[in-house]
Amino acid sequence: MNAATIIFLILATLLVISSLMVVFLRRVVHCAMALVVALLLIAILFITLQAPMVGILQVMVYAGAIMVLFLFVIMFLNPTALEQPSTARWGLAVILSVLLGAFLVPLLSQYEPGE
Repeated sequence: MNAATIIFLILATLLVISSLMVVFLRRVVHCAMALVVALLLIAILFITLQAPMVGILQVMVYAGAIMVLFLFVIMFLNPTALEQPSTARWGLAVILSVLLGAFLVPLLSQYEPGE
């Protein structure tokens, strides 16, 4: 494996983790912030794929403008009144993440760039 593959795997792992956080976090504001992280990681992936313009537009349009609108609507709706504490979802998220990793690691270890 070369350095580009290792960097891609690290970024992809972080992207999957932040995407799972978007789905499984209970607080809406935390979900939105995890979505910002996921969008920034997508922008970094675009930059590593030699598409810096698309990466910059990703940050400006999605992570910037769209997320400001999302956060405005979230704050306008007062999400704290709807929150309920739950620890069962964290257990499910951890189990699904481990299963996803156990499924993807053998597949990615067989992958050779350029095939």
